[in-house]
Amino acid sequence: MAGGRSRRHGSCARYQESIRYAESAHNSLLVPYMMGSLGHYAVEIRDPHQGVQLLDKAARHLDGRSLAAARAWLASLRAVAYGALHDRTAMTESLNTAERLADRNPHEAQWPWVFAFTSAKVARYQSSAFAKLGDLSAARSVYAAANPTMTTPKSQALAKVEHALLLASAGHQDEAARIGVEALRVGRKYGSERIVANIRTLPSKLPERSREMEDLDRMLISLYGQEQW
Repeated sequence: MAGGRSRRHGSCARYQESIRYAESAHNSLLVPYMMGSLGHYAVEIRDPHQGVQLLDKAARHLDGRSLAAARAWLASLRAVAYGALHDRTAMTESLNTAERLADRNPHEAQWPWVFAFTSAKVARYQSSAFAKLGDLSAARSVYAAANPTMTTPKSQALAKVEHALLLASAGHQDEAARIGVEALRVGRKYGSERIVANIRTLPSKLPERSREMEDLDRMLISLYGQEQW
């Protein structure tokens, strides 16, 4: 537990240092990018109230003239945060904003947004938002549609973590444990603190024993012998 808190504190400190650097760089988009990233991190480590505050602060650095990709990205992050707060109305409004801005001016690039923010990317955040909201039916539908568009192993694993937690809370324990194992393998391979930290919460939602659950337990226990975790 102490090691987990230490890692989270270290991650937050790195984000905060990056925000200070961004402020000194006088880049109008870099500050909200780093602040929004820290806000999303807060949501992912289950501090959505702090996350929303940081995301709101990031939003104040943008206006209607700001890069569409930046506004779509931030709206998507806010949707996830509102989902975690179980505020369906605010979540839906943020998703609508993200969908409206996605794919706009796809050739307009400005660092740190060097790639277009597409509707496929919005769908990934939409899946996460519904999962955090606890809407199993919507989350399943969006996850099935969004999963083929996730091109990196880490993005796929993060979506799997969200889906596994939702399945566990809905009583689909074997499926949740199986997906959790798949996500944890990716988390270990790529050294993703966020994936591993979120998977650690899964066993408490899986009271019944099964082969899948035992596999997940063994993998988590093995991490304690590795200095990285």
